[in-house]
Amino acid sequence: MYLHGKGRNNDLEINLMTFNAQFSYKRFLFLTQLYLLDLDHTYGLAENITYKLTKKIDIRGFANSTISNGDFKWTIGLLRHF
Repeated sequence: MYLHGKGRNNDLEINLMTFNAQFSYKRFLFLTQLYLLDLDHTYGLAENITYKLTKKIDIRGFANSTISNGDFKWTIGLLRHF
């Protein structure tokens, strides 16, 4: 996916390119994204992992590694389907 943004009130112009892949294995679902952003020469990898605990409950984790500056953030949570 490619996105181009141009600011109306300033001279900001941004290009974003992402490559996405989705894989599933038994109760796991993996969504991987490699991104390139020309703002500050940022690039990195994001991963969303879902594990189907029961029919109505998922455990979800998200990790983002901005390779260009060494930043790493993650979160985990539960999702209940009604």
